Amino acid sequence: MEISRKMPLGAVIGTMAVVRWSKVETIAYGIPAVVFHDGRVLEEVLYTQRLRVDDLLDAAREKGIGDLQELEIAALEPDGQFSFVRLDRSEPDPQLHKRD
Repeated sequence: MEISRKMPLGAVIGTMAVVRWSKVETIAYGIPAVVFHDGRVLEEVLYTQRLRVDDLLDAAREKGIGDLQELEIAALEPDGQFSFVRLDRSEPDPQLHKRD
């Protein structure tokens, strides 16, 4: 018995559409949901994603982040995983160098 290695036509067309048009990619794969920004947890976004703040804190801890204030942004990816972007500490804080 020979196994066909041909890809179904629908899969080929779907793949071509995703490659060709970014809006199709957004519909097909989803977009990340920002859940932490500007030093605050966006609880309303977590609520719409049916998550709790504890879920965000647990995921951060698993990535070695002890305090959310170390972050610039956190996002829930379409695959259900969290992504974190740490603050860039190489730039001086403008508030520290402010003269009155």
